[in-house]
Amino acid sequence: MKSYVVSYALDYSHVVSIGLRANTADEAQLEAQRLFDAGDIWDDTPACPLLFDDYVEKDDNVLEFEAIEVDGWPQPDSSVTFHKRREIALEACRKLVAMLRRRQQGAPLGIDALDDLLELALQGTGQSLEPEGPCHQERIAQAGEA
Repeated sequence: MKSYVVSYALDYSHVVSIGLRANTADEAQLEAQRLFDAGDIWDDTPACPLLFDDYVEKDDNVLEFEAIEVDGWPQPDSSVTFHKRREIALEACRKLVAMLRRRQQGAPLGIDALDDLLELALQGTGQSLEPEGPCHQERIAQAGEA
């Protein structure tokens, strides 16, 4: 069988809504333009809360697929790795919360569980540690005490 990269593209509108206080709608629009031009419109401050920031699919889209034959799969785009890392980072957060809840109930924090959590967090952030890092050295020390 042959390999294909199959793609489609749909048109979207980037919709952003912020909260602003002004005397008139024109003043609010001018302030929004100033914030946009300064790159501050997404800052989400109490004076200017970010209320909506998403891409909305246009109604008149027609779904059309394009297939290109390839010898092998290309590396995933950064858009894909971003979402994968985000999901891994969220999983690390969920595990950290669960671990800390168990700790509040008196359970010990095992070094192996911390190492696993650290590895998950590193994957989620796209970082790495040297294999001889402090957690590894502490685990070796604990193993020697056993």
